[in-house]
Amino acid sequence: MRNYQIIKSGVSDHDCTTPSVRFHLEKKTKGRLYNNQKSAAPMSRNYNKMNKDHFLKDLANKPWALINNSVPLDSAVDLLTSFITESLDKHAPLCKRPSKRRKKTMFSVELRHLQRERDRVKKEMMKADGTIDQSIFQTYKHLRNKCTSRARQEKRLEIAKSLEADPSSANIWRVVKSEKEHTESKKTLPSNLTADDLNLYFTTKIERLQEKIDPSLVKDPCVKLQTKLSGRNLKFSFHRVSMRSVKKIVKKM
Repeated sequence: MRNYQIIKSGVSDHDCTTPSVRFHLEKKTKGRLYNNQKSAAPMSRNYNKMNKDHFLKDLANKPWALINNSVPLDSAVDLLTSFITESLDKHAPLCKRPSKRRKKTMFSVELRHLQRERDRVKKEMMKADGTIDQSIFQTYKHLRNKCTSRARQEKRLEIAKSLEADPSSANIWRVVKSEKEHTESKKTLPSNLTADDLNLYFTTKIERLQEKIDPSLVKDPCVKLQTKLSGRNLKFSFHRVSMRSVKKIVKKM
């Protein structure tokens, strides 16, 4: 309870009391506390690994009758809180929660402006019904490719500067290891992936690529070969072979 107020009334003997309740705890100020101590790390409980059956059994063994026998209400609330807290500390103890710092971007100002322009064009390209405006798609595609090439270029320059600043073998292997871990993290596949899923993915991928081809640009891939070999007396046919001939060919391999 934060505070309360009593409203005087001359009609009734009972005055009206209006309390103000705070439902959230006040946040601690950042920085250092007294005696040159750092602020406490955030604590949390992990309920995923808690054994619920043991937790309920431990709660059942608590002396709940003491709550009924306690005359002041505050003492009963304290007992209830202590019973639940003791069981939680036993089966799901508090542990330090790692604080995730926001990763500082290494992109240049020009690249960030280019990315904002790309995002703005993308919003204009996407219509309300989910379709794509083909007149703006080429502009978005150009900006997207430009952002990708610029990011790769800045990444290579960053690695080059790092190696020039510290050409030691330890720093070289550190850079190689970080890049290797970055590329391997992208290659992780789900554990439930099967061969049928891969086959379906690649077959549907080809079909989707075929659907994107402009029909006016479709050409027969054998046209050049036919024009090149036209006029030659070339023949091709299959003929039956015996088992003996097959064995002789296999032995020569």
